[in-house]
Amino acid sequence: MNLDKWKMRMASISGYAVKRKNHLSVFSGKASAAQVLIWVATASAVSVVLISVDIDPVIVITIAILFVANVALVARAERRRDLREGRIEATLRNVAENSIRNSREYRSLEKREPSILEGELSKAVAVAVTPPESHDRISPPALVVAKPQDSGTSALRPVNGVDWAVERQILPRVVTRTDVAGAYRASRGTKAEHVTVAIICDEFTHNSFAPEFATVPLSPDMWREQMEESRPEYLFCESAWAGVDPVARPWRGKIYGSVKFPYENRRTLFEILEYCKLQDIPTIFWNKEDPTHFSDRVNDFVDTASRFDYVYTTAEECIGEYQKFMGVGRVGLLPFAAQPRIFHPLPLAPRRDRVVFAGAWYRVHEERARVTREMFDAIIGSGRDLAIYDRDSGIDSPERGFPKEYQNFVHPAVSHAATAELYRGSTIGMNINTVTSSESMFARRVFELAASGSMVVSNYSPGIERYFGDSVIFLDQVPGALGELDEKTVAEKALQGLETVLESHTYRDRARTVLTTFGRKDLSRTQLPTLAFMVDSIQGAETACGMYRRRASEFHKLLLVVDASIPSHRVGEFYTAFNDSMCSVISARLASRQTVDPARLIETPDLLLVRSQIPSKAMVRRMVLHREYWLGPIVEGASHELAWGVSHPGKPSLISAADLLSLVLQPQFAVPALEVPSA
Repeated sequence: MNLDKWKMRMASISGYAVKRKNHLSVFSGKASAAQVLIWVATASAVSVVLISVDIDPVIVITIAILFVANVALVARAERRRDLREGRIEATLRNVAENSIRNSREYRSLEKREPSILEGELSKAVAVAVTPPESHDRISPPALVVAKPQDSGTSALRPVNGVDWAVERQILPRVVTRTDVAGAYRASRGTKAEHVTVAIICDEFTHNSFAPEFATVPLSPDMWREQMEESRPEYLFCESAWAGVDPVARPWRGKIYGSVKFPYENRRTLFEILEYCKLQDIPTIFWNKEDPTHFSDRVNDFVDTASRFDYVYTTAEECIGEYQKFMGVGRVGLLPFAAQPRIFHPLPLAPRRDRVVFAGAWYRVHEERARVTREMFDAIIGSGRDLAIYDRDSGIDSPERGFPKEYQNFVHPAVSHAATAELYRGSTIGMNINTVTSSESMFARRVFELAASGSMVVSNYSPGIERYFGDSVIFLDQVPGALGELDEKTVAEKALQGLETVLESHTYRDRARTVLTTFGRKDLSRTQLPTLAFMVDSIQGAETACGMYRRRASEFHKLLLVVDASIPSHRVGEFYTAFNDSMCSVISARLASRQTVDPARLIETPDLLLVRSQIPSKAMVRRMVLHREYWLGPIVEGASHELAWGVSHPGKPSLISAADLLSLVLQPQFAVPALEVPSA
């Protein structure tokens, strides 16, 4: 046979085999039986041809072996190149998508909404390009990373001569931004959305608990239908005066007992309790009127509480009294709190230098009325503006109207939700307590003012001092204190009060307390962030790992972000050296070629992105606290108060996992960020 013709035939056969291998091995990462059969058959055919032209059999066997080896080596090189350049992934995705679009199942979905159709197509395509060993995952994995072996061998296992784990991590699966946003819509602790709670309460309480679990406000007339339809897990009832609707007031006079009533006014409530008993639905009563009404038999909430399975009180000093008839283990403390979804300091607009009070005047409470007068006079005497929003402005009663000397400062009432805007517009908020001796019971107004970023002034309460320390000024003890405060002190005390609430006095904390009673762990605290360290050398990565080990208790895991200046062929060195159970690696250069799904790479909703130094422990804690109400980037600021700034890769930032790549891949862009004062 002519030597030139032989070379042409070898090249032709080799090229065909390589194409077949690239086509078939995408799905498995291994040489399939079909591939081996093709190689053997081709080698056999060549051997027959060569023998037929009287060539020595030893030479024939040698040529056949060299042929198979040539095919394997060329195929390996071609596959590695195609993987790096993303051609196999893109080609297979197109093939899979076209196949799915032409399928009967896809055509049956054409009548649905386009967004739903495209979403299902995306999922199907993702599954189609997943290696077979990953098909048992609930969702298609973006990364296929081997677990470290006990023997100490590399976690990057070779498959068919290719570091498949590395290649798959370098070229993650494409996901849409909608998918990313959905995975990280909430970067705080989880909400117990699947926990359904039938609730009987007033407007403020419902607004506070509604963001934490699925609430079903019961109606006295339709409660049975509501219970049958919603199938709640728990019944939560508070010492309600009116009900969720402040106008219709459906539960007015139906929760508390009274010696003045010649009939039983709580029959509807008792029917609900009997229904819950038959359906094995635990019942909880929250008495927020303690200790004032504990011994009150005209507005007797205590007798009502005794008929429930569990009782929570706002007054710690009443727990022992409840235990006398409820028993130990069925009574607990549940103080007021704030809901950061409603009460928060944003948007950080300029505040008026004034003192705002949203409340009512109670002439029947003589001591309260006297202290209120003294505080109003102290505020006016300090030269600060005073704004009174009369909660009872719609009630025509001489007992509930503010005195004439303060009428120029009085404004009509606003809704509970609008109260938050009111607080955010003022530097200082005033509180007045009717109960002044409780260790835990005081007006919820204190929590809500503090959560809104206002400094709080109040009359003295041991409970306020216990929870808020010196961030609250007691005007009845130091009437001239307001005149001595400068702008910086007001801002510092306001921040201190805000962070006290965010730390442990939100309604997520209170909901967690209630659910924990039943062994539930549906509501989690904000997770520790992942530490994302940008590195541009092996030495820099080693330094980052050392810094992480010294601060490991503050973070969930370490993520090394390899700088885009590192060539693609060197990225594998970082994976080999650092990728393990507590450290992941991602290349900025390679990630820029395809969209990376953060949910597959990062296990926490948030991460702290740093380049050289990790902020102090106190600073990290402060950043995480403010995550309760702001999902954008959070950075350390130079001011003594909250402010707006910018975030970029060179500045330590607490960011959402969904924002990682946009910040890393577009370092030239500055992103709006919340600046919190240095700790």
